[in-house]
Amino acid sequence: MEADACDFRLARQSRLVIDTGGMFEHLLSRHEQESLYACVHEHLAPGGTFVVSTVFPKPGGMRTVAEEHWSSYRRPEGHEIRLSGASEYDPVTQTCTETAYRRWTDVTGEETVSVAPLARRLIFPQEMDALLHYNGFEVFERYGDYDFSPLAGDSRMVIHVCRSAA
Repeated sequence: MEADACDFRLARQSRLVIDTGGMFEHLLSRHEQESLYACVHEHLAPGGTFVVSTVFPKPGGMRTVAEEHWSSYRRPEGHEIRLSGASEYDPVTQTCTETAYRRWTDVTGEETVSVAPLARRLIFPQEMDALLHYNGFEVFERYGDYDFSPLAGDSRMVIHVCRSAA
């Protein structure tokens, strides 16, 4: 099934609803976040568990960086792809837009550039606690990574395990 995570309807409920792919960070507005939470409530069985993960924001990710070379690789057709990227951080919206550039020269000698921007909203642990609370969830566990390590200042992830507060 393909659907918008903020607006879908299934004819069933589940005991577990999980987002481990960092999808939540791509919901850039509070309205989108709350719409997702409403869908989760609708599809979460009584006593069920909701797990949501985000990347732990770090100061290095909260800055604007000019385009820089990341890597290169060779396609099976033989041409080299040069991968670079830039990022722009907006502290008011807490949004970081990372733009990936892929460049290669085709068989005619013409350079082709593929541009792929990806925006994500940085969400801090206490902010996520409040969002979950005010949208009817009770957090009963938090982890700093998928290995169940405790959440700490140097954690890579912030994983919230919660249930409906109702």
